[in-house]
Amino acid sequence: MEESTVSRLWNAEDWADRIKGKTLRCLIASLPGVGDFVVSNALRRRRRSLVESLESVGLTVDLSSFHRLLTVEQVPEQLLANALAATYHVANGALQETSKHLARFWSRRPDEVLAVIWRPSSEGGIFAKTVPLLEKAENMARILEVNLNSQNSMIAHATLVHHVARSSGHWIHPPFEESPGRRMAMSHRSLIMGHILHTGDEEAVQRYHHELQGNRLLSMVERWAFPTYNRDVGVSSDFSLPGSVLLRRTAEEFLADLWTENEAYLRYLLGTAIPFMLRHDSTFGLRAEQVARAVQRRMESTYDTTTRRVGGETVRRLLG
Repeated sequence: MEESTVSRLWNAEDWADRIKGKTLRCLIASLPGVGDFVVSNALRRRRRSLVESLESVGLTVDLSSFHRLLTVEQVPEQLLANALAATYHVANGALQETSKHLARFWSRRPDEVLAVIWRPSSEGGIFAKTVPLLEKAENMARILEVNLNSQNSMIAHATLVHHVARSSGHWIHPPFEESPGRRMAMSHRSLIMGHILHTGDEEAVQRYHHELQGNRLLSMVERWAFPTYNRDVGVSSDFSLPGSVLLRRTAEEFLADLWTENEAYLRYLLGTAIPFMLRHDSTFGLRAEQVARAVQRRMESTYDTTTRRVGGETVRRLLG
């Protein structure tokens, strides 16, 4: 390093913001702790900026809950900050930024972090109050609904209606009244899934199952959803899948969902989701037998006769 560079920055409090390139790489390689400081400083600055921005639109971050999520729940701060940034754009009414940011959450781990945003801090979330967020999210969802002109906007709208329904049970728009077109098909499914996860509504599971039987577009979205959400395949704009799909990640996530979600969603997984997935990958990620045994164990813990019957049919499908 040049002596003049060291002299210029020696007493500068903002040296980490001013130093870059070859000089920064040299410091990181030479001095213990510099690399960690640079990372933590960047995260701290972004955190402070986000907290102030969210406060300006009426959303107060509970900093003790934020710290708990990082240290106890081991949520990566980068993902949590991404979720907060998306939330700010929703609350600020920024249509294009909302579409761009929320589209990045169509993936299992980022979406799990985004789900934290919708719970109040008293229930493990991050905001002191979530009612203002839900109101702003509904307003943005209605704006997006008349601007579904890109893949990002469709994913963003689906994400919003899903999380509002999942956290509050509220339908932003009523399902089942009319068949959705291509632009609303993904949101239709996401809304129903959010409702089922919140309420355990078994009638909604049955209605959705029957709806799929006569609707080619909704059936395409259903087949497309799990493989893309779990990153077994890339996201396509026309809801198509490659001719050959190996559902390795989907099978792994399914094994966890068997035990963590309510009975109605379990029935949806067994009676609707798995049959659709097996049409594209009869091996279920080369784990069909393992999944079948897991379903059998799960059925031992339920006393609902319909769920047990559907579970038995699923096991037979898996074992071929």
